[in-house]
Amino acid sequence: MTEVRLAPYPAKTKAKGWRFEIDYEKVDQSDTWSLASEIPMAQPALLMMWLMAWTMEPVGSMPNDQNIIRAKCKIPPAVWVKVGPILMRGWWLADDGRLYHDTIVQRVLEMLEYRRKEAERKGRTRGGHADVPDMSRGTSTGQAQDSTVSHDTGTGTGTTPSLREEEKPARKRAASPACPDGVDAQTWSDFLDLRRKKSAPVTKTVIDGAGREAVKAGISLQAFLEIWCFRGTQGLMADWLKPHELQRAQAPTFRERDAEAAAERVAEMTGGILDNRKGTKPATMEIFDATPRLVG
Repeated sequence: MTEVRLAPYPAKTKAKGWRFEIDYEKVDQSDTWSLASEIPMAQPALLMMWLMAWTMEPVGSMPNDQNIIRAKCKIPPAVWVKVGPILMRGWWLADDGRLYHDTIVQRVLEMLEYRRKEAERKGRTRGGHADVPDMSRGTSTGQAQDSTVSHDTGTGTGTTPSLREEEKPARKRAASPACPDGVDAQTWSDFLDLRRKKSAPVTKTVIDGAGREAVKAGISLQAFLEIWCFRGTQGLMADWLKPHELQRAQAPTFRERDAEAAAERVAEMTGGILDNRKGTKPATMEIFDATPRLVG
């Protein structure tokens, strides 16, 4: 710890709830951990020291005073005499007067890099530029300082979220199909609104499926969609319809009754020649062919 380096990041850097975890595979392969296994209480003391460093300001550092380190880690003086040399392996002095360890520094830089990218992403979302703090002093962005001696202890957060390099463009919502024949504008609008509330798209496949279910139920697509909207469900099948729903759906609507009455009046006025009512046939016409002559 004779060489003084530049501090790897600003003095006010804090964890701010960033979770600290241990990579047990790296810990198990660490030389420091292996040496600590030969001294009673050394391994638990190592874990305590890493945890305490994560709570410091700047995060991941320790004061350049072994007595203070011992006290913060709650290690008795008699025990420190034995475990101290193991615990201090790999720590180096920075120009801010604090001690740092390369492995913990790397985790802090990963945390800062994630925060920087999140700030940039939010800035792009707002249509502006986010204020991004400096990542480190004396190191390239997001990279730990080079070290000729490594005392990797395997500490790490282990939970660094994946970073999105670029904001993905918003996916365009597909246009809804046109209102089907035989469905009035109000029912279609209600159906579109229901699907929108359910975050369910309205596609040709959905409408074709609804048409097949309506045929299966023996009702019109208009009636099927009306029941769907009344129920307020995301989906509807013909088998789910209740008897009273089918009875109401199969009854003629006001529009159908009005059209039937109009057709009946036309049929009466034309003697049945023009009869557009359902289930009826136009009246047959008889033609009389006669030669006209004057009588009297």
